[in-house]
Amino acid sequence: MKVIFYKAWVAGNIQDKFVSIWTLGPYSHCELLFSDGTAFSSSWRDGGTRFKKINIIPERWDMVDIETDKEEEIKTWCETQLGKEYDWRGVFSIVIPFILQDGNKWYCSEICIHALRRSGIVNYLNYNSPNSFYRLLVKDF
Repeated sequence: MKVIFYKAWVAGNIQDKFVSIWTLGPYSHCELLFSDGTAFSSSWRDGGTRFKKINIIPERWDMVDIETDKEEEIKTWCETQLGKEYDWRGVFSIVIPFILQDGNKWYCSEICIHALRRSGIVNYLNYNSPNSFYRLLVKDF
């Protein structure tokens, strides 16, 4: 399985570029990419958590391989989170820490980290932007 990171300045819209600037890096979004080709994340474009087939254009995405035998366990947990709303307050809490998050909503890197952390693959805090998440993953994998 992989974690994929969307390059805001290659093909992103104004919101993607804003997130990239706000979180100090090239990325505005991330997804878990399973070996069957389905991706999972929480997306403001799609209204929250979902599985989706994404046309992976290499120029638009960076990928980090995650070696694990827990892919099915992770995917099963992701299925339990389907349909949860996008966590706008959580996005802003990345850089404004006194904003409280909604425990029933997710933003992209938050849910990706949580899914990997539940299975013991990473031990990062959920409250990382896609950019800080990428830096942590590259260092560890």
